[in-house]
Amino acid sequence: MNNTISFFKTLDEDMLLDIGYQETPLSLSFTRDGMERFFDTSNLGEGHIKEVLLQEDSYSFDFSKDCLKYSKYITIQNHQRLFGMNGLVSEDGEVGLAVKYYSKESQQQYTKPVRKFTSDSGPIVDQLVEIEIPPSFFRKNLTIEVLLFAVSPIVKELPGSRGTIFGSLDSVRCVIEGEGGSFPILYHDDPGKPLWWVECNWEDAAIDPFHEDYVSLNINRKHPDAKDLKLNKMPEVSPMMKQVISSALFTISLKVLHEYNSEQLKIEDFDEGSIASAISYFTENVEGSVSSPELLSKGILKSVTERFEG
Repeated sequence: MNNTISFFKTLDEDMLLDIGYQETPLSLSFTRDGMERFFDTSNLGEGHIKEVLLQEDSYSFDFSKDCLKYSKYITIQNHQRLFGMNGLVSEDGEVGLAVKYYSKESQQQYTKPVRKFTSDSGPIVDQLVEIEIPPSFFRKNLTIEVLLFAVSPIVKELPGSRGTIFGSLDSVRCVIEGEGGSFPILYHDDPGKPLWWVECNWEDAAIDPFHEDYVSLNINRKHPDAKDLKLNKMPEVSPMMKQVISSALFTISLKVLHEYNSEQLKIEDFDEGSIASAISYFTENVEGSVSSPELLSKGILKSVTERFEG
């Protein structure tokens, strides 16, 4: 990890008090069977780093299927104090508010701008900050932060200071219990290797978890065609990336079907989070027999497309 030193002022506790920052308790939820279900965040208390366990029996949250929604309202009573000599930017500068989520383990991050404002802008009262995180992109944990950043250069002589992060207004760490809740994707940087490949290293698909130690889709970011995957646009999934994921699932499914036939996939009670359980889930709505490679390939592509577009 690179360490950086900021030559500019940063957001600290004293400044938070000075600008009159207030917030409502954060809301974390997901939708299941048409109903929105909320995680209990009442015990998070004050302070920056908070932690929520996402998979509990009472929630039945599944990161491979469910979108996670984060929302809260914030108020900055004296936002003018962010500007000028004692502020973060010049008197005629511009500050932005954004929400970001990232996962180092999954090598994924995404930032959503919420709004921007100047010293002359109206009051920032009950500003909604929300973001929806799609399924299957994270494993182990992820962090969600509400940030203030420089929209305009902090000083005219340093145009590169545009985009500088001043600090976090809120941060919550979401821990995903277990490691079977996401599609295991590993990234490589080797011009001599193909664009993608699948590795299957399990001994028993009914027991071994759907995890990178046992099965993985490997993406080569240095391949000439990697640009068509649009990895920098994640979590938006490009059409080509959908094709790659579908093909990888098809390959994994064929190998699982060598161990368990199509009827067993439908009726067997596999270990939760296992490879066979994951493949059973992705093929449960395939029309016709999953023993037909043609129908299986077509059905998986349809399933993947619907899940990412839904």
